[in-house]
Amino acid sequence: MDIKALAQIYKTLKDYSELPPLFEAILDLMPQLGVDFCSLVIREENGAIHFRSTIPGREDYRETLDHAFIYHLLVDGLEGEAIHQKGAKIVADLSLESQAYQNHRVPSPCRSAILIPLQMTKAQAEGVLLFGRKTIRAFSPDDLPGLEIATWQIGQAIESILLYRAQVENLAQLALINEVSRAATSILNLEAMLATVTQAIQRSFGFQQVGIYRLDPTKGTFGLEVFTGADGRTLRLERSPPLTPGVVVQAAESRQTITINEGREKGNGVGSLNNETIKSRLVIPIKLGVKTIAILDLESNERNTFSHPLVSALETLADQLAVAIENARLYDELCDKVNELISLNRISQAVSWSLDLQQTLTLINEHVTNLLNVAATSVALRDDEAGEVWFAAAFGAGSKEVVGLRVPLGQGIVGWVAQTGEAMIIPDVQADPRFFPDIDKQIGFTTKSILCVPLETKGRLIGAIEAINKLDGSHFTLQDLNQLANLTAPAATAIENAQLYQELAKKMKLLEETQAQLIQSAKLNALGELAAGVAHEINNPLTSIIGLSKIMVDEFKENQREVEDLTIIHDEAQRAKKIVRALLDFARVGSPVRMPTDVNKILMEAIFLTMPEKGRGKIKLIEKLAPLPLIPVDINQIKQVFINILNNAVYALSQEGQITVTSQIHSPDHQFIRVSIADTGGGINPQYQDKIFDPFFSTKVVGEGTGLGLSVSYGIIERHNGRIEVENQPGLGATFHIILPIKNQIEQ
Repeated sequence: MDIKALAQIYKTLKDYSELPPLFEAILDLMPQLGVDFCSLVIREENGAIHFRSTIPGREDYRETLDHAFIYHLLVDGLEGEAIHQKGAKIVADLSLESQAYQNHRVPSPCRSAILIPLQMTKAQAEGVLLFGRKTIRAFSPDDLPGLEIATWQIGQAIESILLYRAQVENLAQLALINEVSRAATSILNLEAMLATVTQAIQRSFGFQQVGIYRLDPTKGTFGLEVFTGADGRTLRLERSPPLTPGVVVQAAESRQTITINEGREKGNGVGSLNNETIKSRLVIPIKLGVKTIAILDLESNERNTFSHPLVSALETLADQLAVAIENARLYDELCDKVNELISLNRISQAVSWSLDLQQTLTLINEHVTNLLNVAATSVALRDDEAGEVWFAAAFGAGSKEVVGLRVPLGQGIVGWVAQTGEAMIIPDVQADPRFFPDIDKQIGFTTKSILCVPLETKGRLIGAIEAINKLDGSHFTLQDLNQLANLTAPAATAIENAQLYQELAKKMKLLEETQAQLIQSAKLNALGELAAGVAHEINNPLTSIIGLSKIMVDEFKENQREVEDLTIIHDEAQRAKKIVRALLDFARVGSPVRMPTDVNKILMEAIFLTMPEKGRGKIKLIEKLAPLPLIPVDINQIKQVFINILNNAVYALSQEGQITVTSQIHSPDHQFIRVSIADTGGGINPQYQDKIFDPFFSTKVVGEGTGLGLSVSYGIIERHNGRIEVENQPGLGATFHIILPIKNQIEQ
């Protein structure tokens, strides 16, 4: 072959930029090379195979070695032998070669051939040219130099196009990867970022499936986080199925990229979601430093999808994803922390505005339940005098039954935390010996896990907050503990403030009662002094009036009119004398006679005097008298008290209703007795309730009462070191409680 022919070949081939027209031009040059037949076989790095021949046709094969003809050429045929030996081969008679493949693609008149490998090492491709002639022994070693030069030129032209095309593809892939990277780094929300990344990769490269697994730091395992299929739909899985041993686990453990370009396998993880058979797969660990934080899983239904340049580019993308995932994770943590602080601030404000203890405890429980997403919460407070903790408030399942329950300090989880001041996470309470199962039995609730944090204020333990059973079935975490611990400081302060306010309110009420008693005593003392003077001054005139009116009645007994007038004078004088006697009693004229007495006996005598059987009418009397010890009292004065209160009860009923008289030991330490007289009348008008013990105050019709009965009774009971309490229900009745000490020393 002369130099001019070789120059013409170079000139013809150098301007092509695509393979199909180049192949056409190569085959058209065969007459110039003096051959009757030519076939061209090329296999690219990604497995694509090109076959062309002058007769009978030209084809591309994408199914690599599956096609029988291509398999014979590249594995068993002469073409494969030439490629593997990297040297030319002269075949004098094709009919004598067992490796020659005889079919319609090789013309039967072709009897001899030269096979020369194509040199395309830069493009990492391999191939061979077969030159054939119609006669046997048509080629000699002298033909090799020219054909080898021509083959070298053909190989250079093909390799240039392959390299150019690879470069264009790489640039396009890098542009797509850059686009995905920008999308990843521009989104700070982790969930949205992962979904966007899988969508972008699937859309840009057309992969069958794209999935990202993330490491669960609490379990140390990888779970499928997000998945985008060929239809472009993205699924986010809160809980993926556990991974079976496979390439994903292998990549995670080895921290190495795994590429599968030829083969058929069921997908692991991503593939298992739709159980598709895949033909190419790329699994890339997403590493941050020495730690694998995620796995990128790419799957294709075509073979040889992942070339070395594409794998390298996707590994670069994985490195960028590692930074993006970490940034998004940190951002999510920051947002969670901000939201947590906002929630804690709201909770602190909510529990601190109320000074009502029960309302404060209820708010704490409600907020803790919502904050931690649990089935139930409770607040237990210490009772140091009793050596116990008691459940002051609860929220959620079994809350009604648990409130008020008491356990010894140090017993049970809450008792132990309230005693030691140490927070606890109990993932399985049945395995903890400190768990107190009796409470579950009492309220019919099953406790599985507990988070308990102490309540401490000013260095003093006042109780504990308990959260029970996460609603999602998970275990309590250190984050849950920290959230609850951050809440306990304002909660403990709010509880202490409410307790102090409650205690102050009790003291204020006691002070008001004491002040009212002092005012009442001052009134009675002042009135007593006045009554004593008045009684002495009018007692003698009244005696004279009564005596004279009696004498005059006897003298004028025949004059009916005068007798009636004198009788009125006599009766009114007697009434006035009774008032004077009441005033004298009120003024403590004379010393009380104290003797051990059964108060029930005095009560029965008072009932007999005020409510004889024939005079009860429609009034129903109920007696509930418990045995009482003998106490030292003035019989007449105590009887007067009972008579006054019973008379008021009868008056309130207007001859119809019910009076209940009760006596009992008043206190657990047996220091007092209590007599209660209750009626079902109209009760006391609230506007008059503070005045009923004032002297001369009465709601009775003029002429039916002096207004001294209750004030005298108040003074008598006060001198016996007791007290009178009133329970009033307007429209339903009133109850008077006379409380007397068992060991009594009457004022002298």
